[in-house]
Amino acid sequence: MVLTITTLMLAVKAMQRDIARNEALASDATLDDNDLEYYGQMVMDQLPAFAELRQAYEEEQANNPEFPPLDELLFPEKYQI
Repeated sequence: MVLTITTLMLAVKAMQRDIARNEALASDATLDDNDLEYYGQMVMDQLPAFAELRQAYEEEQANNPEFPPLDELLFPEKYQI
C-alpha cells in the first residue's frame, strides 16, 4: 500500500493529537483505576504505530522537500517567525 505524503502528514498530526489526549486522560485523577489503565494502555499501543508513521513521513518528505520536516510538522510553535 502506498500512502501520499499528504495522507501521512494528516495521519501523523491526528495520531499526535490522539496520543496527547490519551496521555492527559491517563493522568486524570478524577477517573477510576480501570479507565486510567485503559488510557495508559492506549498510549502504549499507539506509540509503535506513531513511530512507524513518523518514519514513513520522513522518508517521503526527503523526496518532497516542499513539505515541512517532521520536527516542524510536530512542533510548529518552535518554528514560527
